[in-house]
Amino acid sequence: MQTQPTTKTCPTCKQLKEIDAFGICKSRTDGRQGECRACRSVRCATYRAKNAEKEQARHALYRETNRERLLPYYRYHSAKWRANHPEAMKDAAQRWYNTKGREYARRWKKAHPEQCTESTTQYRARLLGAYTEPVDRTAIIDRDGGICYMCGNSPKGWQLTLDHVIPLVRGGSHTPSNLRVACRSCNARKGDKLLTEL
Repeated sequence: MQTQPTTKTCPTCKQLKEIDAFGICKSRTDGRQGECRACRSVRCATYRAKNAEKEQARHALYRETNRERLLPYYRYHSAKWRANHPEAMKDAAQRWYNTKGREYARRWKKAHPEQCTESTTQYRARLLGAYTEPVDRTAIIDRDGGICYMCGNSPKGWQLTLDHVIPLVRGGSHTPSNLRVACRSCNARKGDKLLTEL
């Protein structure tokens, strides 16, 4: 069995490079392009710069001869078409969400639980008309040493929450200065009360 080479010399720059520096080309015996990617990129860019009008004419001819096949693609990328067909855009967005978006959102939420919690809290604060600032939940936990400011315990995992010292419904703001680490049970017991009312 013949082993594939791990290096190759580019005929343009005359340098010995790793095989991954050459693009795939199935018609060649080694399965890689003759030039390395860097040299090929420079050569293609130079050609396009010298033959700009020729390239534009070639692209225009391709678009004209393949108009029917390209029409669905151009529809969704035309601002005028999107503005005139809001229902079609809504249907397309719904189709994407049902096929790919739902799974993408689920994976993102699982990978970024802190950001999801913060986004939900920011939304809730805006609904209540509270003043909001960007909040780094990890920085607040580090600032407070991970200790509940009401009972003095050190909650872990899902038991660890952040509490608004002045509740949002009582005119408090969603800012780092108004947030403290709290146990889930202490947070639930406090609810929308002030500390002096407990």
